[in-house]
Amino acid sequence: MAKVKFKTMSKKILFQLLYSLVMFGLGYIIALLIAHRFNYGLKEVMLSEGLILILIGALLSPKSNNPIINLQGVGQRNANAISYQDLEVTRQEQEMERASADYYKNYFRHNVVKSVFSNLTFLFTGIIIIIFSLNIL
Repeated sequence: MAKVKFKTMSKKILFQLLYSLVMFGLGYIIALLIAHRFNYGLKEVMLSEGLILILIGALLSPKSNNPIINLQGVGQRNANAISYQDLEVTRQEQEMERASADYYKNYFRHNVVKSVFSNLTFLFTGIIIIIFSLNIL
């Protein structure tokens, strides 16, 4: 079981790195076009691209299940009652999920904050572009 998970995880990481290299090529072409069109240095444009991609990846990665943010009752007199009812329904749903037999077996799937694996491509690409722009590679 652990070997299967390791194999699938390593495949996913390999594909993410492959996609990152494809996005690196696309980013390099875009950096060349921007540097040529606006007379900027290629290093500065690539460094900016890398930072932007890391920021996008960092902002897209966290995913949460937060029932507190609810704008349904805003502006109404009974906004507190509506929010309370929504929280109670969410709490009862979570209690029912926890009562099921496979909740703790799939604990990481039910986490409050989980990382979206596919958005790591942006982070990997940003790091690769920054390393390339600093001539470390």
